[in-house]
Amino acid sequence: MPAQVFTLARRFGAAVGGAIYVGKVDTDPYLIQNRIPVYIENEDGSFLEIQQPVYINAAGNPSYQGRVIKMLVDGAYSMKIFDSFGVEQYYFTNVMKFDPDQFSARLASYTDGAGDALVGVKQPFPSAVGMTQHDFNGLYFNFAQWGVKADGTDQSAKIQAALNEIPNGSTIELPRGSINIGLGNIQITKGVRIVGSGFSQASSGLVVAHTSNPHFKAVSVNNVMLENIYFDSSVTRTNGKYLDFVTCHRFTIQGCFFWNFDLLADFNGGTEINFVRCEGFTNIGGTGKGVMWFGKQNYTGSVNILGCYFKIPDEVQLLPEFGVRVGYVDVLYIDGSTTIIRCGHDVEIVPGAGQFAHLIKIVGGILDVATGGLFVQPTGGADVEVELIGSYSTGMTTGSWIFDATNGEITANITGGQIFSNGSGAGAIDVIGSGAYVNINGTMFANNQLALHGSAGCTIACRNASFGDFLNTSGNQFPFAFDSTVKGVLENCTFRNNLNPGTNLSPMMKVWNNFGVSDWKDYVPTVVATGGMITTSVVRSASYKVSKEEVTINVAVEIVANGTGSGQIDIGLPAGYGATQTATGQGIRIGSNGKALIGDIQQDRPNQIRVRQYDGTYPLQNNGSVATGDTFTMSITYRIAP
Repeated sequence: MPAQVFTLARRFGAAVGGAIYVGKVDTDPYLIQNRIPVYIENEDGSFLEIQQPVYINAAGNPSYQGRVIKMLVDGAYSMKIFDSFGVEQYYFTNVMKFDPDQFSARLASYTDGAGDALVGVKQPFPSAVGMTQHDFNGLYFNFAQWGVKADGTDQSAKIQAALNEIPNGSTIELPRGSINIGLGNIQITKGVRIVGSGFSQASSGLVVAHTSNPHFKAVSVNNVMLENIYFDSSVTRTNGKYLDFVTCHRFTIQGCFFWNFDLLADFNGGTEINFVRCEGFTNIGGTGKGVMWFGKQNYTGSVNILGCYFKIPDEVQLLPEFGVRVGYVDVLYIDGSTTIIRCGHDVEIVPGAGQFAHLIKIVGGILDVATGGLFVQPTGGADVEVELIGSYSTGMTTGSWIFDATNGEITANITGGQIFSNGSGAGAIDVIGSGAYVNINGTMFANNQLALHGSAGCTIACRNASFGDFLNTSGNQFPFAFDSTVKGVLENCTFRNNLNPGTNLSPMMKVWNNFGVSDWKDYVPTVVATGGMITTSVVRSASYKVSKEEVTINVAVEIVANGTGSGQIDIGLPAGYGATQTATGQGIRIGSNGKALIGDIQQDRPNQIRVRQYDGTYPLQNNGSVATGDTFTMSITYRIAP
């Protein structure tokens, strides 16, 4: 209002009996169609719309029903004032009036252009740019702005609405407390960072009330981060997973805590997947249960598990199948600050037909007290490349690190690390199948029932390992056992306080140059004369030692009854260790005259030493007669195939 007292235009005096008309801006308010509502405020604070015109009393004030009033109009307006004779005194085309009450209402309004859009903000720096509080609020979001609260009611629809409406690349925070998300199945459809308040078990909680639905799911979505969220279920899970992501790239799960899951996360396809400083515990075990599964059907690449801790509580008897299951995966890294305890096969690498698992690397990870620490079993001709560096396993029931290449191929490199207290007779490291190639260097084995086991045509190269007591633990029951089909070498290893010797049934598995275990092995050679037949011979001792590509043999034979034996005597070499080059050895007759003997191996007879006297006569020839009851020895070193 221009004034609360309305006067005449040409002389000073009240416009007694005059009339006031109020209308739209830039219109004639005298015309009924242009008028807008005029209000007065009652004593109780309510508003009453009054009719126009508004009349002017004897003092020049607007009045209604005999009392002076304060006219209230919403927004800008036009106004005409007439005197008592109907003569126009004033016409205002656009009147802006500041009303503190009206401004308060606009400031408290949620409508566009009002509320925070009326407030300006600016950082106190010379180059900072001012903006409205509305624009500033749009830089960061909280689910509470969509009405999400931790009051026990289902908040999933509100969370879904927020995720649908915020821009791609936004950060949105969860309010404090445990938030019920009902049946779950919240769909992530764009790149977003969802952050909980607090950390670990004190984080904002998302609680699903369904036996199998996930908390979050996404298909072909990139650039997502879930941070500081506590995932839980209010009902016992029977199937499904908490996080269900298909062909998603650049996903990071950081600082989250997971409780009572049947499967924590399933990443079926995608790349650049990171789990960082997460923890998970569950009481749910059995077939199909586990912690994380990568690459079930789809190619999955570049997975990192860093600083995580996953454990099945000690009181739980039924363990899940796996901790980390790897299928069709190219590059997976588990770092030394990650611990996986009592999770069935703590790490399971099981690509199937048409898949592979390459560059799987476990550096210093702790795989502890479970069915098996590392279980590698490709099927359908799939192949696996895996490397362990400084890893640790103890307390396994079926084998600490199992490499089964019965139906696929495995290339494994193991450097350092410790394996002890494995109770399985299958082997702390168990290598199976002709497709398995396992290289072990510097690993420590102690207090295992069987430390290293190879079978079914596998290849093992074990060097610089320690078999025996360390870290206040005892030696192994058996340090190694290789069946007749194993190929490879065990060399430069140390054996201490093992309760039984190792067993090597394979001539293709070279066990040599070790400390604490004899390289000499006994064998029973054949003894035949090149002419006639020896009636009775007794091998008093026969042993051989293999060192890289050389074999050394020491033999002592007694000819109890020579019979018709003549010419020279052939002594058989150990089975599987035939010579590749000619060789010459020396011996002596221990009996009657102590004559020196010579023996040789020729390429046309690579499996016998031919023994004679230096003059070429029969080894037992003695001045025209053949001695009986005489014993001779022979030693020779010869080369074998590498």
